[in-house]
Amino acid sequence: MAIENSLSESKHLYLIKGDLSGIQGFIFNVKSKGAAKAVKGRSFFLKLVIQLAMEKILSLVGLTGPEAEAAKISTSGGAFILRVPLSDPALIEKVQLELTTSLQYTGLNLVLSYVPSEANYTSEILVLNQQNRKKKYQLYSSSEAFFQVFDRSLQNQANKNDTWSKIADAIKKDANTHYVILQDPEKNNGLRITGKSVSLAGFQVIFGGGEALGNKAIALDTMLEHIFPANKTFEHLVTDKILDRKGGFRKAKGLNKLGVLVMDVDNLGPALQAVQSWEEYAKFDQDLRSFFNENLKRILAKDPFKDKVYVITAGGDDSFFVGRWNYMLDLALRIQQAFQHSFGEKGLTISAGLSIVHEKFPVVRFTEIGEEAIKRAKRGEKGNLSILGEVVSWKVMESQIMPLRKKLGFNRELISKGLLAKARQKALTSLDPKEGIHLSDYWKMSYYLRNTDQRDIATVMNFLDRSIEKAGDPSLSKIERQSYRIAFPLAARLAEFDNRKG
Repeated sequence: MAIENSLSESKHLYLIKGDLSGIQGFIFNVKSKGAAKAVKGRSFFLKLVIQLAMEKILSLVGLTGPEAEAAKISTSGGAFILRVPLSDPALIEKVQLELTTSLQYTGLNLVLSYVPSEANYTSEILVLNQQNRKKKYQLYSSSEAFFQVFDRSLQNQANKNDTWSKIADAIKKDANTHYVILQDPEKNNGLRITGKSVSLAGFQVIFGGGEALGNKAIALDTMLEHIFPANKTFEHLVTDKILDRKGGFRKAKGLNKLGVLVMDVDNLGPALQAVQSWEEYAKFDQDLRSFFNENLKRILAKDPFKDKVYVITAGGDDSFFVGRWNYMLDLALRIQQAFQHSFGEKGLTISAGLSIVHEKFPVVRFTEIGEEAIKRAKRGEKGNLSILGEVVSWKVMESQIMPLRKKLGFNRELISKGLLAKARQKALTSLDPKEGIHLSDYWKMSYYLRNTDQRDIATVMNFLDRSIEKAGDPSLSKIERQSYRIAFPLAARLAEFDNRKG
């Protein structure tokens, strides 16, 4: 039954938006010991908060089953939009207070905003977003309780890694298959986390087998956070230690460093502005959720990514992955290709930042590094990759840099100290259009390669020919010309990493 047909004379349709803030600080505010499970648990908790908030509102307005599902316009990206019949908007303020109270020790805020809906998408989405921004400034004005002395032990409990690791343990694919959302029999509005359940705002999430939970059970395998690599710690991911058939460990070749990959969708705002109805909005949101869950799940299930990637979060427009640095670079390229295939015609692109760090690097700094890398990738022209402090276009990375990296990596004689010294020197000067790649550099590079196979020399010199030509091509974008200027130094650097011991 359509929502409009279920309205009584005293009820009107309202759009209700829930928007989580404080997400980055919440996920990564963990101690390094036990960080992998803690950030996983915190990430999944964000989805639970969204689900519990929607369940609370839908229960309040009396929608269940198919009607409840039809009321969900958007449920991704740390936010949701519902379109529901509502007799008294003041009820949403009551829900807001309960949610804010429940989350007060976590550093998270879920802001609820609402506007009447008369099926005029263009004006309603504008007003709804304006209300959302306004409500964020008014969040704590409805209660003096938030300005009183509080029990610091509760805040300390919420910050412990063990608290959130319990959620990670509960969603492991070899532990539970489903979970269910029920009314909390103790009607406790506070946050409580045990090994088998999470209680928040009067609801309880119980983990277990699907049959034991009944027909309301939600499958965990529909969510990327349910994927756990065989290597359970960041250190194991870096060294790529996997048990072989003889009971020993196999070590990966090359630099043993952790890769922190952040990806973010570009031009999402303009794409949503082009939408003409709430039904079209819901379809757009469903397509994004399908890509960032089903499509990515298929990618991660195949080699070389299977059991090699730690998924921290994947939402409606951003993703965060951790793993060995070279796998993360390959994963970034694979996701970029799949995303363009799915959304390129809609004018969407995806930017990425890949940071290479030590496996014991403080996890609390991951978010800062990721944000810095993404900002570089989006600065000026969006839809590019930031790596090793440089921004390159996906096209040049895939068609030029990666093939040369492979060539240099398989021919270790090419990676001489002189060649790398020259590459690093050019990395500092070639970004300047006035400098670029000079003719003298061309012959110097040939000199450094003088002791290698003539076919290898021809390959590298042909690459330099293309770089020189493309770096000055006015028909290319600024980022593409810049990418060609740094292509050789970047390829040489990556090849060096591939061949480094430890």
